[in-house]
Order: sequence, then C-alpha cells, then structure tokens
Amino acid sequence: MQLKQFQYFVVSADMGSFKKAADALYTTQPHVSKIIKALEEELNLQLLNRENRGVSLTPEGKKVYEYACEILMSTEKIAGVTNIRQTKTLEVASVPSAKLATLFTRFYTMKEQEELCCRYLEGNVEEIMGYLHKHVIELGFLYISDRQRAAFQHVCEKKRLEFVELTKTSPMLFVGPQNPLYGKKTVDFTTMKSLKFIQSKEDFFSIGSHRGHLKEDFIPVNSEQEVIVTDSDHLMIQMLLDTNLCNLGSSLLQGQYEKTSIHAIPVTDLKELISFGFIKRERGELSQIAREFIDYLREILAAEKIDIEDK
Repeated sequence: MQLKQFQYFVVSADMGSFKKAADALYTTQPHVSKIIKALEEELNLQLLNRENRGVSLTPEGKKVYEYACEILMSTEKIAGVTNIRQTKTLEVASVPSAKLATLFTRFYTMKEQEELCCRYLEGNVEEIMGYLHKHVIELGFLYISDRQRAAFQHVCEKKRLEFVELTKTSPMLFVGPQNPLYGKKTVDFTTMKSLKFIQSKEDFFSIGSHRGHLKEDFIPVNSEQEVIVTDSDHLMIQMLLDTNLCNLGSSLLQGQYEKTSIHAIPVTDLKELISFGFIKRERGELSQIAREFIDYLREILAAEKIDIEDK
C-alpha cells in the first residue's frame, strides 16, 4: 500500500466520481480508476460502488476511508516537523502563578524578534506530570514544601522525572481591606487559628495542603476554617477584597495582587520553607530556548531575593 493510493481513494470518495477526482489530482480518469482498483485488490475489499452517476463508499469502504484520512493527516503533520524544528518553541506548564506568567511574558518580549513560538498551560502537579509524560511540554513549574520534598522526589523517580529547585520562598498570608489583620506587619501561629480561608483547588503537592506541615508546631487549618475552595483567580481576588477571608500562599504570588489593595503578611518563624522550581524528563537534553528561559528565571529570582533582603 502506498500513500498515493489512499490519497486517490479519499479524493474519489469526496468528489463522488473518478472524473472529478482526476481533475482535482491533475491526472486522468483511467489512472485514478487503476490506482484504486489496485488498492482494492491488495486489501481484498471492494471500497467503492461504481455507478452510472459516479462512485459511493461501500460499508467496508467507509471504515477504510476513516483510517485513510487519519493516515493522510498524520503524514501532513510529520511533513511539518521540519518547519517546527526551524522555529524555536518554548513549551511549559505551571501551577497558577501570576509571577511566572509575568516573567514568561517579559521573556517572550525579549525574544520576539527571534520568531519564538510558545505553549503555556496551567494545572495542578498531577496534570503537569501528565503533560510531561505525553511530551506536551518541556518544563513544568511548581511549588513544593520542604516537608513534602522527599515524598515528591519519590514520585518523580517513579515517573522518571527530575525536580530542579530555582529558589526558596516564604509562606505569606494574603488579606484584603475587610480582614482585621489588614495593615499588620506579621502574623503568628496563634492568630491563624481564628482565621477563615479561601484556598486554591487542592492536590497532594499544593501549598495549601501543607498548611499543617510547614513547621512541626504549626497549627493546622481544619476544614471548618477553609470555607471556600476554588480554581478561579477572579473569585480569589474578589473574595479577598470584599470579605474577611484570607489566603495562605507563597511570597512569589505577591505579583498576582500588586494592582489591588490586597496585602501580603509574612508568617513569623516560617522562612524559606517552600521550594519553587521545575520538573523535566530525566532523559534527553533540554532545548536551547528552554535553557535560556531557565537562566532568565534564575537571574531575575536571584536579583529579587537580594532586593528583598536589602530592604
């Protein structure tokens, strides 16, 4: 079987006649008929009904037609790989992070003249691992608490993934004007016992799922305190602004609220207990553009950390 046979067969079925198919393929009607007849003999199936008004698919032909279309579409995709390789493509996924989205946008602007193509996805840790497994992305960015680092590394090893830390961040409490802690410089463990939270949709390795494990004596947030769970950034911001609910997250999330009146309050005695980094497949080298993006992130995050420590 040859691709040419499938092409002639599909076009003939679409056109409804050998004559119209021959015109579309810039060949002769007898040649089209001969090619399709050879395909039918090779498959030992009658694919087309020959009628005075043209041709139509047989029941077997309908099934082969579906497969033939898939083969031709896949061939086009394979042929396009050469063009894809000639274009720089940055494919990443991240847990929801306004900070990373901002840095990604700045990096794209820097590389705009290089005709950079990008894919940027968001999801939880499990979804990001799935994207890597299916080769949808090259880098997956996430937050992991020190307490869960060992368990996370074990999962990565089983899935043949590697975690690379870019920086350490501190837990922050985010509150709006309606919260009684608004304007406070710090917050301690005892105070957090009385708070009610709105948290992002959880998975096992999310920041929120470690509220009770960031420090041995940290008072866990129970289910009664967590009154809203959401995967909507818009709802998160609106609830923080208009209610007394608060959110526990990473200091890297501050950029998400910089244009609002939401304040970030450091949690005392909890410094640098959350790792921010990326996971990648163990095997294979990262693309040049992926390495450039990682170097850019390291440079920016290091500079911002120094700036924070100096203040």
